[in-house]
Amino acid sequence: PSGSGKSSLAMDTIYAEGQRRYVESLSSYARQFIGQAQKPVVERIEGLSPAVALEQKNVGHSPRSTVGTVTEIYDYLRILIARLGVMHCPKCRTPVGTQTPDQIVDKVLAMPKGSRILLMAPIDMEPTAEPGDAWRHLRASGYQRLRIDGKTHPIDSAPPWDPRRQQRVQVVVDRVVVGDDDRSRVSDSVEQALSLSAGVLDVAIADAERDETAWEERRHSQHLVCSGCARSFEALTPHHFSFNSAVGWCPQCDGLGTQRGTNPAALLSSLSATLEQGASLLWPRVEIPVARAMLRGLARATGLPLNVPIEELTVSQRRILFHGTGPEWIEVRATDLEADDAKRVGELGFGDQAARLFRYQFKGFYPALEEASRLMPNLRGKLELFVDEIACSTCDGSRLRDDAAAVRFRECTIGDLVQVPLGRLLTIVRQWELDARERKIAGELVREIESRLQFLVDVGLEYLTLSRTAATLSGGESQRIRLASQLGSGLCGVLYVLDEPTIGL
Repeated sequence: PSGSGKSSLAMDTIYAEGQRRYVESLSSYARQFIGQAQKPVVERIEGLSPAVALEQKNVGHSPRSTVGTVTEIYDYLRILIARLGVMHCPKCRTPVGTQTPDQIVDKVLAMPKGSRILLMAPIDMEPTAEPGDAWRHLRASGYQRLRIDGKTHPIDSAPPWDPRRQQRVQVVVDRVVVGDDDRSRVSDSVEQALSLSAGVLDVAIADAERDETAWEERRHSQHLVCSGCARSFEALTPHHFSFNSAVGWCPQCDGLGTQRGTNPAALLSSLSATLEQGASLLWPRVEIPVARAMLRGLARATGLPLNVPIEELTVSQRRILFHGTGPEWIEVRATDLEADDAKRVGELGFGDQAARLFRYQFKGFYPALEEASRLMPNLRGKLELFVDEIACSTCDGSRLRDDAAAVRFRECTIGDLVQVPLGRLLTIVRQWELDARERKIAGELVREIESRLQFLVDVGLEYLTLSRTAATLSGGESQRIRLASQLGSGLCGVLYVLDEPTIGL
């Protein structure tokens, strides 16, 4: 029963005596830093081991403290991702990596035989360059052609450099038909282009059926550069994956992962409903033909599925729904209407059923509410009832800067891993098959992650996630996390004293 002295026996007697005996075994020099422990009121205790007490208190109240940081599993994960992860461009979602000249040559020669390609070196012109004589040094170096804004010109008749415009200038180093030239010529041209452009090569694939400005281009680089948008990246270290450091945290939320905004649940009728079933409370009633047509137009333009429950939408799809499509215009066509409504539109003289009826900009739920509260002061008070802590619109709750959050290991980002329940995460980690190189780099890291996850699962916390903030844990959960951390240290012959470990569960 309560008040019978259970906690006093465990903490004030057994733990206090175990700790006192351990401290007395230390040297007098060490004891002066620890302090003298009072002997509990007890006649005799035999067979007592060194004791560690786990009391009823939360592991931390800082919003930056999470299950992952408290158990140090997140620290091992960020080292693993930094060492073995594959960098991806946050915008294009394509892998980003460095290439050696030989690898670039191999990729060029692997293109379909007969492909006519231009090997080019992109260059940045100095703003102070003389407009009338900007190409002089290139002409003197023996180059004969330039490609300016996607159009190829002989260097002697190339249009003058205009420093007021953002012109894209590429020096054509060689024109090659894949398969008809030997490797040595392609290798020499690649080396020359990389030297001229400080490690970057552009390859344009000629297509007689398309305008030259629409030719496909591929970028190869010796640096960390996205081949799609040409964004440059720096090499990432474990510090870049820490949301407790200015080096790695999201600049919008400073590593907290949240911001003040409208609770998504308040804008939806049900998370299990789909958009075509009227899940959104902000969208006009789906029974209205024009509202349905606007939804179909949005789905066609963005790929947003209308028949998938809101709770099953991907992160990118939810971002479209809540944050909009920016300045992009969404077209609504007659084909987006039901058959009867489309027929009525045809009778009104719109002609082609695929013709655009009208277009609109989808700003997203959050920006629309913000604008409404700004334009309608009487609505502001009502909207304040829906204000809550929501996921950061920039990092989507990952807490990290965009380049670190996009790095993937086994097709998972570190943000994906910390959102998975611990029981399922343990299964995922056990399924990782490392090759010889990866085992040498991270074999011990993976074993430590698996061991610590196993202890957390063994103490009954398989339902938690590594992203769960420490302040939201109950007393029992906090105590079990500390117990798992202690057990994970591998110490033997230690007495663990627990004070009501089931509290709050």
